[in-house]
Amino acid sequence: MNGESIMLLGASVRAAARSCRQAGFACHGADLFADVDTIVLGKFERAMEYPRGLLKFAEQAPPSRWMYTGGLENYPELVESVSQRHELLGIGGESLRRVRDPLQLYDVLSTAKLSVPEVAMNPNDVAEKQHWLRKPLRGSGGMHVALADHPGSSRGCYYQRFVEGQPAAAAFLAHAGGAILLGITHQFVGQPWTGARPFQYAGSIGPVSLSAKFEALIEKIGIAVTDAFALTGLFGIDGVIADDQFWPVEVNPRYTSSIEILERAGLPSAVDLHVRACTQQPLSTSPRQSLQDIVHGKAVVFANSEVGIGTSFEQFTQQHNAASTTLQFADIPQRGESIEAGHPIATVFAQGRD
Repeated sequence: MNGESIMLLGASVRAAARSCRQAGFACHGADLFADVDTIVLGKFERAMEYPRGLLKFAEQAPPSRWMYTGGLENYPELVESVSQRHELLGIGGESLRRVRDPLQLYDVLSTAKLSVPEVAMNPNDVAEKQHWLRKPLRGSGGMHVALADHPGSSRGCYYQRFVEGQPAAAAFLAHAGGAILLGITHQFVGQPWTGARPFQYAGSIGPVSLSAKFEALIEKIGIAVTDAFALTGLFGIDGVIADDQFWPVEVNPRYTSSIEILERAGLPSAVDLHVRACTQQPLSTSPRQSLQDIVHGKAVVFANSEVGIGTSFEQFTQQHNAASTTLQFADIPQRGESIEAGHPIATVFAQGRD
């Protein structure tokens, strides 16, 4: 370990913390869970108030480099506040505001003659609402996404034309003025067998092999976004594969959930790649050369009703993880914790030849 400790803040930091340790960095920080398998990776605390509690943690922590994970891309002011005390590894406030603006993203991609679903800010501008989605401007993980004709307030929301197809995610590294495609995964979205709600992110599977022409198209999208919004480091583009096109629906300018799948498939530590990109260090090799042919998957299991975490669950996950050369369960809650209906219980992993 090189002695430097990177501060991680977000709704869940466990996957990024593992990537940190893989790269030889120490890590500390805070998230919403402080799960059993997070606190063994570094000095992590649970933020009781989100996102304000993360800012409070940062204000009391010694100055260090820091990076954010899922959810904080929706709070550029908080990112700017934390970065006054800590050196940000990643995309700062102004770029965050722009890349997370659905109208600006649409304008950039449509101007580049790339396929992108139409967007609208006013529900009165949306005809045939059954073919559109209502999405929160501060959304994450597909939570609170619904068809536009479903009852619900439009406050703090925008509208995006619904594209039916295979949900997918492309992971990129913005480095040295360009964008490197790290890999592509399929996504589980709103899968009832996971307990997820409609349109909620419930896992990933990959890496997915597509034709060279199709991957070149996805890479073109990543380059266009990088150039337009001055991105640096890791970012992901969620989209839908349909009609021989990749339809981008949003940009996640951070370490994303699907990146963990690529790391399990042989990608070098994504946090190490992120640090190198943000500090303008060269990459030793093309990261994708390390990807293996084995397919990896992960599913987030949600509670159908309130459930308590007891000793048997703790023993069950520990035994399965100890008996395998690869992690089988992650994001394991503390014993005695109560999980509310609709909230995540844990993450389950699998692997296979196809």
